[in-house]
Amino acid sequence: MLEHTYTEHTSTGAAPRLLVDNGPDHLLVEPSLFYDPPYERPLEDEFAWHLVKYLQPIIGLQYQVKVTTACSNAWIDFVVEAGSRRIGFEIGNLDPKVDAETLHYRDALVLGTGYLDVLYRFRGEDLMYRIHDALHLASKWDADLFSPRGCINLHTLASDEARAFMPRPHDAEVQLTYVAEDHADQDLPQELIVRRLSRAYPASWMHDYDHALGRFSNTGDTTPTHWAKSA
Repeated sequence: MLEHTYTEHTSTGAAPRLLVDNGPDHLLVEPSLFYDPPYERPLEDEFAWHLVKYLQPIIGLQYQVKVTTACSNAWIDFVVEAGSRRIGFEIGNLDPKVDAETLHYRDALVLGTGYLDVLYRFRGEDLMYRIHDALHLASKWDADLFSPRGCINLHTLASDEARAFMPRPHDAEVQLTYVAEDHADQDLPQELIVRRLSRAYPASWMHDYDHALGRFSNTGDTTPTHWAKSA
């Protein structure tokens, strides 16, 4: 597999990290858009370093925010707060330890708390190799989160496939397939998958929510201990 080297980034400020339950109306008293390492995983570090470059400067960013679902506690990797909206971002692992079905259950339970308006999930390999494409798709769904300059830069850095694709507001998952190029790295993923669940379109996640309640509440099955953080 192609070796990827992470760059040592420098913090631009010190934002408080809050672990909050589903109570306050706002996570932040004032916006605190900072790249604020250390983060637990290199992919989280890489994602945060890129994300803050493209967001609106008045937006707040928090790391590992705790929510209480109907079945257990869970920690959202990143939460962006813009006005009255909260958008969560989950960062997958390069070597996933949890199957896709369980992740879908987890994400539905998190969204079902009412704490977030939108929840994104990115695969680890997509952020490692195609982070600008992943963020460019997010900027098409939620353009108000990104600064005008950030949108321009993402459009410039994105692939032709990402620039040409326009997700629909109700899409819960989109997949880009890339045209194979001569002499391209054989380990480079030939597809990109981004999941986006929205409270405005519950049909995309309520089925998983109901199944999660049945699995973890009625059968005595327990939520996996390793899915709470960095799932």
